[in-house]
Amino acid sequence: MVSPDTLISGTTLADAFPCARKPVLAELHRGASEVTPALIYGSMAHLMFERAIHSRDFDTDKISNDMTALIEGSTERLYAAKVDEAHARQTLGEFITPIQAFGERYVSAQPKTLVRVDGRLKETGHEQTVAVCKVVDIEENIWSPTYGLKGKIDATVQVKVFLKSRCFYL
Repeated sequence: MVSPDTLISGTTLADAFPCARKPVLAELHRGASEVTPALIYGSMAHLMFERAIHSRDFDTDKISNDMTALIEGSTERLYAAKVDEAHARQTLGEFITPIQAFGERYVSAQPKTLVRVDGRLKETGHEQTVAVCKVVDIEENIWSPTYGLKGKIDATVQVKVFLKSRCFYL
């Protein structure tokens, strides 16, 4: 690490190739970044998902209301990116169905039979199902001075994994 006293994000680290000093310099000399429609839409869709999973409410009207509130609260950013509210509403509306599909498939008190997972437990040969049963934190900050990294965990969740008749909490 060039300067372990300066923590950089994983995304910034990935941009380090081919110049290893670039992430540290970018972190030290942060300037105003350009506002793009993709950046705004990604950020707003991310917030729509976070609000839905945090409230455990994946109803169309609830997600649409959250989307409207986000658009109304982002008029300056939309204007800076030369995007009108109608276009933002149309673009963000395309995220509602995938957000609902995630909620329907994974968020419940008990796993649903259609949900299957692959991973370490698969090696045992047991059939397994999974459910996101609790949201512990949203946008949790993490820091590792040892490695010089920082970041955010989008959603820290408690899940139930069932192997045949046994249940494990992860």
